Formats: sequence, structure tokens, C-alpha cells
Amino acid sequence: MNARQTSILSLLEKKNYCTYPELAKDFDVTEMTIRRDARALAQAGKLQLKTGGILVNQVSATDIRIHKNQSIKEALAKQVLNHIEPGSTIFLDAGSTIFYCLLEIINVNNITFITYDSHLSEAFSSDSNCQFYLTGGLFCSETGHYTGSFSERFLDSFECDYALLSANSISENGNLGCMHDHEIRLKQLMIQRSRKSILIAEDSKLSGKSRFTFEQLSSLDLLITEKRPSKSFSNNFIDSKLKWEALEEKE
Repeated sequence: MNARQTSILSLLEKKNYCTYPELAKDFDVTEMTIRRDARALAQAGKLQLKTGGILVNQVSATDIRIHKNQSIKEALAKQVLNHIEPGSTIFLDAGSTIFYCLLEIINVNNITFITYDSHLSEAFSSDSNCQFYLTGGLFCSETGHYTGSFSERFLDSFECDYALLSANSISENGNLGCMHDHEIRLKQLMIQRSRKSILIAEDSKLSGKSRFTFEQLSSLDLLITEKRPSKSFSNNFIDSKLKWEALEEKE
């Protein structure tokens, strides 16, 4: 490992995301040189190569979230699979649980996926007979999301069968929360432009508040969780179209 490669790794300890142009400028070399360094470091298991020529620290916050409660997320994803028909077009929201949903659904024939989350491209295989669209747009290095008006227009150009959604929190009165303001309009468009909206949530999401609210739970079609919520929580949605499925009901 040469001095420049060591410096690249040191930089990635401070920030999870670096692009080839950024690194080429920082080290006053060509992008091709940086690409060769990146491939060598990836082969040594020091970093990962991502969509868009992005280098990500090998142990990133996203990696940690993906592996946290993995068995639960896999079980939730299998439950979602029961609702997906071959030939469907699906909006994929951002999130680690959605990552596992993609891993399950990708084996269904002729599915089209649309997402603004670049991390989900890691689960997509070129051998699949499915199609995978990333919206493009303004890239947010903090989240790995494509954002802004370009991304919004791209989502708005589709009519999908399903929107698979995530939420950072679900409050007692049904407010669905997210961490970043750029997610609000993207999530809303997915709901509006889909025939059926499905929220997948671990039990830990059924409490608390988030900085931003993107929708009301009562406006969705289906919520899939680990356990049936309390009666007081469920009573808030008796008169809505929302249906509920819990993993514990299958046991």
C-alpha cells in the first residue's frame, strides 16, 4: 500500500464518502490513478466501491444499520414478498429493511425497481431479469440519497404498483417521521404515485418522534410489523383504510 492509498484511507476515517474527482483534486493526480488505487484497496478489503464512483469506508453507518436486527428485517422482508406479483413496478424507499426487501423480491420475475437510495444498488445483480432505476439528481454524501427537483420529477414520471416505505418513527397519533427534510417530498411522491403503499417497520419504530413528518399512517394501505400494537394505538386507525400484519400472527 503506497502513501497515497494510506492517505485515502485516513480521509475515509473522517468522512464516509469520497468521489473520484474529489480525490483526484486533493492528491493532484488523474481520476484513472485514483480508480486504480480504489480497486487495489477494495481488493485488500479496505474499502467498498459504490455506485457513481463513490468510495465508502468499509465500516460505515449504513453497514452497521443493515446488520442490526438482521433476522427481524429478513422476516419482515419475507412477509412483504407475499404481496408482490411478477411483473410489478415498485418504488423502494431508503433504509436497511428495504434493502432486505429488495434481496427477497429480486428473485421474482420481471420486476422494475425505482429508488433514490444509492445503497440499494449493492443488492442488485446484473444477472437478474429485473430492472433497477436510480433517480439521479443532487447527491447527498451524508445519506447516499439522490435528492432535489430532478429526483422528484423522475419519481413523478412513474405509476407504480407498490411503494415499499420506511419510517424513522411512528408516533401515537400516526405521524410518520424521517430524519432528513429532503426525504419528505420523495416519500410523498412514492405514496401518491403507487397503487398500494406498504410501510415496513420494526417494533422500535412504534414510538417516539422524528425531526420531520412526511405522512400520516392512516393514509397508507398496509403496515407490516413484528408484533400487533397495543389496542390504544390500533384504535386510532379503526376508521382508516389501513390494514395491519404482524409476524407474531404467523407463529
